[in-house]
Amino acid sequence: MSSVRERKFGVGVSCVLLSSFATWRLMQQSAPVESHSEETLTISAAPVAAIIVATADERSPDAELSLLPASQRRESWLKPFRPDLWQAKDWLFEEDSLLSNLSAHPAVFRQPYARCSIGFRLASTMLDAHAVAANFDLQAVDGRERVRIELTQHVLELREVDSSGELVLQRMELSDVKPSSYLRITFTGDRLLVAIDEQLAANVGWPHALLGREVLFKVSSPAGPIALSELRLDGESVTETAGN
Repeated sequence: MSSVRERKFGVGVSCVLLSSFATWRLMQQSAPVESHSEETLTISAAPVAAIIVATADERSPDAELSLLPASQRRESWLKPFRPDLWQAKDWLFEEDSLLSNLSAHPAVFRQPYARCSIGFRLASTMLDAHAVAANFDLQAVDGRERVRIELTQHVLELREVDSSGELVLQRMELSDVKPSSYLRITFTGDRLLVAIDEQLAANVGWPHALLGREVLFKVSSPAGPIALSELRLDGESVTETAGN
């Protein structure tokens, strides 16, 4: 088993990653079912100016990415953690989860969507974690334009990113985000909504630059290793959307 994982990660796989994965697995198996009714997430609007900030490093080109062929797209949602459905260097795949390490590149789901609802459980795999943090991008297939969703322990921020920099769309202050939280990201073609543990946390207009275009779902974990599980995707391509 270890030799298989080393080939997935390359020569640089560390014992820390495998240890954190084993710890997370043990926590998943032994933890009781959570009840969201006992403790709710406090969400409040934070004052924010629509400031554009230069981000030249964010505009560096991605590694070459091949989209899923049409023959695979209709069934990709059935087993979304199949390694061939992702571009995910330095991520560890299990049948029901995806695990990053500190040096992991962004993981990209190779199926494009014009509109979609993406639900998943996000968990930190660090033993001393008090919260979970990650970045999620909805990036145009045919360009660099995208929406960045950044989640930290106390803040959820949505930003539009294009060739000129970043525009803050919405910034919300949160009470402590739990080390394991269920997120749902929904883009309908004209709105973008983000819910945390079934509570709506953000609701903004879909950026004009992305109207009518397909986007890819990208995940990164700059603050520490994370695990994704319970992934559900329900979406449509531009062709399917036009036919409705």
